Amino acid sequence: MDKINEAEVAEEHRTSPKGAFEMKRKHISVGMRGGEPYWTGP
Repeated sequence: MDKINEAEVAEEHRTSPKGAFEMKRKHISVGMRGGEPYWTGP
């Protein structure tokens, strides 16, 4: 299993259209794959 530093994983920041709500999240699994998003499309 690979080890990564959680602080080095990019954070996604989203806000609602009116700005009342916000969400911050990190994609740990994407960071463990080397930054490549998982693609299941054609």
